Amino acid sequence: MTLFPPSSAPRVFYVAPGADFSAALARGLRERLAAAPGGEAPEAIARVQLYLNTRRTGRALISALEAGRPAAWLPRLSYVGEMAEEALLAGIPAGSSPMRRTLALMRLTEAFLAANPEFGDPLGAPALAMSLRGLLDELQAAGLDAQALRELDLAQHAAHWDLTARFLTIAAEHWPAWLDENEHGAPDPETRRRLAVAALRAEWEAQPPAHPVIAAGSTASTPATAELLAAVARLPDGAVVLPGWDPDLPQDVWEELTGDAPRPEHPHHFQARFLASLGLGPQDVTAWGEPSPPSPPRLRLLTQALRPAPVTDHWLDALEELAAEAPAATAGLALLEAETPRDEAAAIAGALMAEAAAGGTAALVTPDQVLARRVKAELGRWGIEPDDSAGRPLGLTPPGILLGLAAGRLGRPMTAEALAALLRHPLACAPARRAHLRCLAFLTREALRGGAREIDWDRLSQRLDARRADPERPAKAPEGFDPWLAWLRGLLAPLASPPPGAAACVALHRAAAEALSRGPAHFAPEDAAEAGAELAPLWSDADGADALRFVEELAEAAPAHGDGLPPAAYGALWTALIRAKQSRPRPERVTERIRILGALEARAETVGLMILGGLNEGAWPAHPAPDPWLNRGLREQLGLASPERRIGLAAHDFLMAANAPRAVLSRSKRDDGGPSNPARWLVRLSNLLDGASKESLAAMRARGQALLRAADALDLGPTVPPEPRPNPKPPVETRPRRLSVTAVETLVRDPYAIYARHVLRLRKLEPLGRAPDARDMGTALHAVMEAFARDIAPLPSTAGVPELRAKLIAAAERLLPDLVPWPAQRRLWLARIARAADWIAAGEAGRRAHGEVAALEAKGERLLEGQGGAFRLTATADRIDRLGTGSLAIYDYKTGTPPSEKQIGVYNVQLQLEAAIAEAGGFPDLPAAPVAHLEYVGLSGSGVGGTSRLVDLVKRSAADAWGELGELVARYDDPAQGYRSRERLPREEFVGDYDQLARHGEWTGAEDGE
Repeated sequence: MTLFPPSSAPRVFYVAPGADFSAALARGLRERLAAAPGGEAPEAIARVQLYLNTRRTGRALISALEAGRPAAWLPRLSYVGEMAEEALLAGIPAGSSPMRRTLALMRLTEAFLAANPEFGDPLGAPALAMSLRGLLDELQAAGLDAQALRELDLAQHAAHWDLTARFLTIAAEHWPAWLDENEHGAPDPETRRRLAVAALRAEWEAQPPAHPVIAAGSTASTPATAELLAAVARLPDGAVVLPGWDPDLPQDVWEELTGDAPRPEHPHHFQARFLASLGLGPQDVTAWGEPSPPSPPRLRLLTQALRPAPVTDHWLDALEELAAEAPAATAGLALLEAETPRDEAAAIAGALMAEAAAGGTAALVTPDQVLARRVKAELGRWGIEPDDSAGRPLGLTPPGILLGLAAGRLGRPMTAEALAALLRHPLACAPARRAHLRCLAFLTREALRGGAREIDWDRLSQRLDARRADPERPAKAPEGFDPWLAWLRGLLAPLASPPPGAAACVALHRAAAEALSRGPAHFAPEDAAEAGAELAPLWSDADGADALRFVEELAEAAPAHGDGLPPAAYGALWTALIRAKQSRPRPERVTERIRILGALEARAETVGLMILGGLNEGAWPAHPAPDPWLNRGLREQLGLASPERRIGLAAHDFLMAANAPRAVLSRSKRDDGGPSNPARWLVRLSNLLDGASKESLAAMRARGQALLRAADALDLGPTVPPEPRPNPKPPVETRPRRLSVTAVETLVRDPYAIYARHVLRLRKLEPLGRAPDARDMGTALHAVMEAFARDIAPLPSTAGVPELRAKLIAAAERLLPDLVPWPAQRRLWLARIARAADWIAAGEAGRRAHGEVAALEAKGERLLEGQGGAFRLTATADRIDRLGTGSLAIYDYKTGTPPSEKQIGVYNVQLQLEAAIAEAGGFPDLPAAPVAHLEYVGLSGSGVGGTSRLVDLVKRSAADAWGELGELVARYDDPAQGYRSRERLPREEFVGDYDQLARHGEWTGAEDGE
């Protein structure tokens, strides 16, 4: 049985852009079988050998062949990207798993970086090794070996390329040696595929196959694929079917594509050069089936728009014809230009959903995986899971996220954020989730919030014990908390210091993740023994099965890396490896009518509505990736394709998808980094239509705007005017009757904060593992200064500055280790105190000469009778001295610049109010006495070490401050007086703890005069 008439010329067919490639291939195959002698037998098709570009094309072809037939014979399918069966038949051995080879390459890279520290940090080895892996694949696909790298001429290149050449010795010398030693002659996958193609060509030349052979769907963009397609085209009963070939390619364009100066950015670059290598011209390629594309005018329009730059002057010659055909060419074509990526995703999702709801099929075609995920998220509002050809990055699945969080902690200290993220994960302690969450809530509230960023398990336990023993507000732990915490510590503490070596790290990583998902034994059900034998919840669903397969593959390949992996490098290795893995799409979950396709998969699919998304420069087409190993000159020496080759492939994919019967060309005017540039094809198409038919271009944009308006309508709701600035007026009996002197300042500045704190009893949640701030430094400084004052009390008043300075440094060194759990910050603050020590000691010598310490950290209070009842003012004075005259001096320590005189006169009344308490005898064990001296002591650590600020008691005495406090209390005893938000702030950029509760962003700037 022969399908094709005898011919001395290579046999090449085409399917026009925009046509349903799989359906056309199936239909043409059946028609030729029906016309061939003996081809009408049902089993005849089983003798046909098909070489396809992807497995998705194979599935689409099978569906097309089976359409309308309950049972059918199928052709033999092979895939040009694999050639596994052909290699096996040719006796070419298969090597070990790709992951094992990748880990071995990482080991060689790490060894090179260790021996050449000027090249980079060894922790960057995974990324470098993956990049080198790509270079090796490209070299091997082009038929080049290690000798080609050794023969590179670097004399004309910059000096840094010599360092690169030294690094490439890994690929030129060490990698072939590793293959010989460990793989017993088994080549790399790309080399194996190329050898399989060469063996198959030799076999066909010696004895051509007696059955039909067809290669379809490939653009011949790699040397090995082009060789295979050329061999098939020359077989007596063989043929090549090119996807998306333009049957009316102009002669001048053909000459440009096949001339001496290549045009790799053109969509037909590879196909044209493939045909030229066979001695064929554009007229020698015939249609496989229906010759016409869905819209011939659109194909002519896009062909003109995608012309190579040197021949775009022909636009003028074709302008009249294009103007006449423009309405027909742009019919069914929309140009969607959204303001933001979120708007673009919403509009695309709305268009996909509308098409599916109408009973049709729709697909988003984009190489931008971020846009694809955004569209999937938008489709989630209808509960739609699209058929995504790429699946989902394995690292972004629930098991992948949990494993990634755990991997990042190997060899590194556990942090509060990482611990909370691990324990909050839905798969953590899955069998007893409620009990786990109760324990987690207690741990987070009482220990993680406001604590040190790095977890010190002993210090964390001490903090919890202190909270539980707090006499004012003892914290009650949930049932089972203590064994839960012990289980958690035993599980996670070993991650910080794992044994070296990739295999040991993988084993520890897997064990920890599994144990975390199972939970502690005392939370397990009664049949815990049986449950322990089951698969961990981490691996229980389909995504978990993919993750388990990946972990097992990594464990099997890990010995190839050896024992030299630093534990801290495991996280980078895990990230580099899992980034390339995808979870498989789940057919039982997806909606078949809506698809998300990569550009390669879209060649085999045709749907009612094709949306080309992410048409911005850098996304589609992607910018040529900078090659860290070979510049353009070196690539040319080796005979490798230019970086623009991928732009040509992307242009071909664009041409095929844009010729669908109905298509949307979509982009966003901004991306996450700022304004974006439209794809070059959109620019050309817009410019061409702007000159040929402005009305058609406007109609395309109008159709895109309609999609944007439809998406906006989904989010429309009632218009809610902004609320005014909050000014709550609670009943007088609920208002606070007790405030500290610092809270009085808050009452003046931001009364709403007092309302939220003392009436609503809301407290700001501390961040998880917060960084040390001024409050922590203030606490530490006050403790050091208190201890310093006590330590120098026995010294004579004549003690000099050096002796006082030594006492201060000793107090700081003694207290800071316990007060400051951040090692780096502790060293910085100790250095700051040391810089200020001379200034502090000199000031202390002066204070000791005028009086002696009477009280430290003294707590006091004073009652004020008001309209609403007794009001209690409280204070904690940092230091009170008894002067030689019998009067008192009050000091307040600051970690920065003391308040200015103007601030003291308006806001900062703390010291005056403390003086009012002291003069009334409000501090226990400190008899009432007049206050003669008030001073802020600011320990900045810069300049001379600090700054002091005296309070002028003549301008504003303690009695004045006490009288003003009475007026303030009386004002808030009036039911008509509200607690207005941000009443008298020192500066507009001030951020309060309760600004979000007060909806500050909603009303700010909306009031008259603001």
